[in-house]
Amino acid sequence: MVPTKAVFFREVQEAFAEVVSELALRGPVESELVIPVSKYAEGSVSYDIGLDAREGSVETSVELVIGDASLICGVEDVAITVGSLESRGKISFSARNLEEVADRSIRVCPCCSLVYGDAGC
Repeated sequence: MVPTKAVFFREVQEAFAEVVSELALRGPVESELVIPVSKYAEGSVSYDIGLDAREGSVETSVELVIGDASLICGVEDVAITVGSLESRGKISFSARNLEEVADRSIRVCPCCSLVYGDAGC
């Protein structure tokens, strides 16, 4: 049997390949300090994708480093704030397989790098 974290890391790479390519992100940097986390970054912005096996969910957060400070929030909050997502609950945090993740995931606009859901950019 393949360990959950190995499967998670492989599936994150597959699921985020297009976004990583479009935004020219570096990574992944994979860690298991508390939970399995894959991190992609470019400049002062990074995306952390973490697996909570107990909850059966995957959460993506965005971190912006400004000087000595770090601002961190969930990707759904970012999408709502920039107007790319109308309301909460449009982004899925769990799926039984990679196809469900792809069907429910947010997208990144190639022209402006904003995140969006079904409504588009």
